[in-house]
Amino acid sequence: MDCVRNATVTCESRRVDTFTRVDVARIRLNETCNLRCAYCNERRDAETPSFVAAGAVKARIDEALKSGAKELVLTGGEPTLRKDLQQIINYVADAGVRVVLETNATQDVSVARVSVVRVHVPLWDGAIVRGIEKLDASEASVPLIKSNQGKRSELISELKAHTKIRSIVAVIPINAPDSSELLSLEDAGRALEELDTVCRHEGFTLRLAGGTPLPPCQVEKPTRLAHLFSLTRGGAQRPDFTHASQCSECVLKDLCPGLPNGVRATARAITDERLRRKLSNAGTIEQQIDRELITRDVRRVGSRMVRENIVRVNFRCNQACTFCFVSTHLPSAKEEAIEAGIVEVARLGGVVTLSGGEPTLNPRLREYVELAKREGASEVELQTNATKLNDRALTESLVNAGVDVAFVSLHGSRAAVSDVVTEAPGTFEKTVLGLDELHRTKVTLRINFVFCQTNAEDFPAFVELVTTRWPRAAINVSFVAPSTDVVPREAKLIPRYSDVQQPLAAGLALATQRGTTIIGFDSMCGMPFCLVPAQVRAQFATLRAAPDDRGEFVKTAACAQCSMQTQCYGLRRGYAELHGTDELRSVREAP
Repeated sequence: MDCVRNATVTCESRRVDTFTRVDVARIRLNETCNLRCAYCNERRDAETPSFVAAGAVKARIDEALKSGAKELVLTGGEPTLRKDLQQIINYVADAGVRVVLETNATQDVSVARVSVVRVHVPLWDGAIVRGIEKLDASEASVPLIKSNQGKRSELISELKAHTKIRSIVAVIPINAPDSSELLSLEDAGRALEELDTVCRHEGFTLRLAGGTPLPPCQVEKPTRLAHLFSLTRGGAQRPDFTHASQCSECVLKDLCPGLPNGVRATARAITDERLRRKLSNAGTIEQQIDRELITRDVRRVGSRMVRENIVRVNFRCNQACTFCFVSTHLPSAKEEAIEAGIVEVARLGGVVTLSGGEPTLNPRLREYVELAKREGASEVELQTNATKLNDRALTESLVNAGVDVAFVSLHGSRAAVSDVVTEAPGTFEKTVLGLDELHRTKVTLRINFVFCQTNAEDFPAFVELVTTRWPRAAINVSFVAPSTDVVPREAKLIPRYSDVQQPLAAGLALATQRGTTIIGFDSMCGMPFCLVPAQVRAQFATLRAAPDDRGEFVKTAACAQCSMQTQCYGLRRGYAELHGTDELRSVREAP
C-alpha cells in the first residue's frame, strides 16, 4: 500500500523528513497483496516469515511508539490478508494512539477500534462499495498516475454518490515496477491542482500523503495549494533528497529538502515571503489550528497574577505585517472550540484576550465578549489594529458588551512608515480614526509599537503622536520575535537591540516628560533587561520571568552573573542565531 517509499517503519517527525505530517509512523504488516497495481513497489510475491511474524510486527510498533508517534498507519501489502489483524489493531489501540488502516477493501472482513479506514481507490470500481461500507471507511487514498488521468473527476463524483467518504489523500509514487505509470513531478503538480479543484467543487477535503516527494515549487500555483504542505525548520535534511542550484535563492531553503534523488525535475526558487508563511505548518491544517487557537499564560492584574487565555477568534487579517507570528492563512477554528477556550479561563475568573489575525473581521466578536463576561472573566482584552473601529456604533457595541482593554497595533507615526510595515496602504488612517473612537470610551487603551528596521527611527515621532492625540493611552513596546517559522530571520527585518537604543531613549524621555506610561519591556516580546534603559529597568525588580518551557530563549555566561537573571527571559534563540549574543552583559545593580 505504501507507494511513496520502501520503508519498514517510517516516522515523520517535525524535525526531519516531513512535507505534510508530523508524529506519524507507517507500519507495514505484510508484503503480499491480492491485487497487482503496476505502480506499487511494496508488493512481494511471497511473505518473508521473519518480517510478518507477530512479534516482529509488534517490535516495529514499539519502535514507532518509542519515537513519539501519535498516529500509526497500518499498511502493507494488503493488511486485511492477515488473520490476526484485529489483535494487532488492539495492540496499537491499547497504547492510546490514533490507528489508521490502509486497505483495498476487497476482502470480506470487519475491524474494530480503528480511528480511520483509508481505502485505496486509483479508479472507480463499484465492486468495492460493499467493502467500504462494511469497514466504515471515511477516507480514500488516490494515487496520481497516468492510468487515472482524465478520470479523477469521475472517481470523486462516484465516491460522493455511493459512499460517505468525503476526504481524499493524494499519493504521488516516484518509483514503480512499471515506470510508464509514473508522472513527472511537474505533471504530478498539475494533477494535484486539478484534483484540488474537483475536491473543492464536490465538497471533499484533500491532503497529501505523509512523505510526499513533491516540493511546492513543482506546483504552478503554490499559493492555492499551500494548505497541503507543512514545511518546518529542520525539514531541509531529508534522506534521498538533494537541493538544486536554484534552491539557494529560495525562501524555503531551510525548510524544504529539495528534489528526490533519481527523479528528473527542475527546481524553481520561491521568493515570496508571504507564501513561505502559508507553507510553514507543523502538521495538518487542523493540527496547526489546534496549536495556535489558544495561548495559555498568566497576567498581572493589579497586585495579582491571574490566568489568561489568548483566543484567536479568526486567523485572517486585513494587514500583512512581515513580523507577525500568526499563521494568517489558516481558516477560522470551529465556533465551539473558540467558545470552549473562552469559557475555560473565564470560569476561573481569568483574563480573556480576543485576538486574531484581526478579530474585528469576525461577525460574532460581540457574542464572544458577552460570553466571556457572562462566564466570569475578570477582564476582557481586545487585540486589534482598529481599522474597523472607526465605526462608532461597532466600537460602542463592543465596549458596552464588556471589553475592558483595547490593545491596538500601530507601527508608525505616519502612513509613509506604518503602511510600509503593515503592507496595507490606507490602513494607517483607518487605525488612527479607530483609536479616536476608542479614546472617546471608558476602555483602557494600550497602543502597541513593534520595533523593526523600517520604523525604529520613527519611535520618538510615534510617541509625539500618541501623547498628543490619545493622551490617556499607554504605549506598549515590542520587538520582532523570530519565534516561529513564519517570521523571517533576516537583518533587513530584525534590528540589533543596540541599534535602536538612541530612538528608544529619545521616545522614553518624551513619554516621561508628557506623563505617558511605556510598558512591554518585561514581556516575551520585550528585550533583555541588560539592554533596557536603567530608569525603566528598576520597575522590574520584583518580577519573576515565567519559565521558558519551549526553549525559545538562551542565556550566556554574562547572564549567570547578572543581578536580574531571575527576572529576565534572556535572548530569543532566533535573534541569537541572527545577531549573536555579544550585546548581553551583567547588570550589577541590586534588584
